[in-house]
Amino acid sequence: MTKVSIILPVYNGEKYLRTAIKSILNQSFEDFELILVNDASTDRTLDIIQFFAAKDKRIKVISNQENKKLPASLNVGFSEATGAYLTWTSDDNALMPDCIERLLAELIKRDVDIIYADVEEINEHGDLTTIMRRDKPIEYLLHTNVVGACFLYRREVQERLEGYREDLFLIEDYDFWCRAYLQNFRFHHIKEILYSYRRHTQSLSLSYTERVSFYRLQYIIKTMRGIDNQALKNQILGEVFSIYKGFYWAPAKIDGSSPQQALEHFQKQIKASPLNLFNYHATAQLFSAANDYAAAEAVLKDILDVFPYWENGVMLLLDIYLKQNKIDAAIALIQNAAAIDDQNDTYKKILLTLLKHHKGS
Repeated sequence: MTKVSIILPVYNGEKYLRTAIKSILNQSFEDFELILVNDASTDRTLDIIQFFAAKDKRIKVISNQENKKLPASLNVGFSEATGAYLTWTSDDNALMPDCIERLLAELIKRDVDIIYADVEEINEHGDLTTIMRRDKPIEYLLHTNVVGACFLYRREVQERLEGYREDLFLIEDYDFWCRAYLQNFRFHHIKEILYSYRRHTQSLSLSYTERVSFYRLQYIIKTMRGIDNQALKNQILGEVFSIYKGFYWAPAKIDGSSPQQALEHFQKQIKASPLNLFNYHATAQLFSAANDYAAAEAVLKDILDVFPYWENGVMLLLDIYLKQNKIDAAIALIQNAAAIDDQNDTYKKILLTLLKHHKGS
């Protein structure tokens, strides 16, 4: 059995792929297989893969007939892996020459299931920009990806977790580590820089970072509901609120001056930037000001399904209910909000007031 299997899924990665592959083939530890999964690329990715495969017998090539995206491609690659120890990397990143050797040695020495190390961050030209230390306690894993990009784990982890969740594109690794942690696999961090993580135009795009944060937020909220440890829930809630801040920003300018023109502007902005809470808030306020409460309710209900911890949205919807004297709807709204955010004293006070008013009427 090959000792280490390295999976490298790639879609249209011709720009940095050669560097990524060379960094693997030049490892000081040589007992590995490299499984390259070409995810239906349309550039010269396959040519580059075949060039290296013809030179090194440790390389295995898999080509998806259709674009499956990262988590599915990882599962495809790992399904063919024969190694006792597993890892994966990206086409725009690179391993330090002793990366696998050091990770494997420390994993065995520490008798753990998952080992991970520090990472240097480089720009698109390969210049060092910063060092990314991964030294937060593993207990923080449920609300931030402590592990990062440089890691090695035992085959048992992959098998027991049954691979990566294919419905969690962009946070598939974050979910994988969370599930491993919740199943009591043993993690260990080593304070060595063994990997180069490349930040470039595509990885830094607003659309990409928005989506990653959004999916992570959704995952955190869902996971948190099943946690009994109140101290841990409070820590995670702090992370939820910090992420929320990234989803609320005002536009540089508003098209038009009339209320109707402003409403049309924000409705367009919801389509253009569907994760910006400001657009929903402004749209609901404008509908409410025009006494179109049904439309205001619909806007807020849609976004609160996605962002149940958004207190400003809850309070605005409450105001709209009260303007219509919908006390039952207001009570149900605050009861639900209080159940989700059970540390929010504001909700508790409002709920008591509403129930007292409802009883009095």
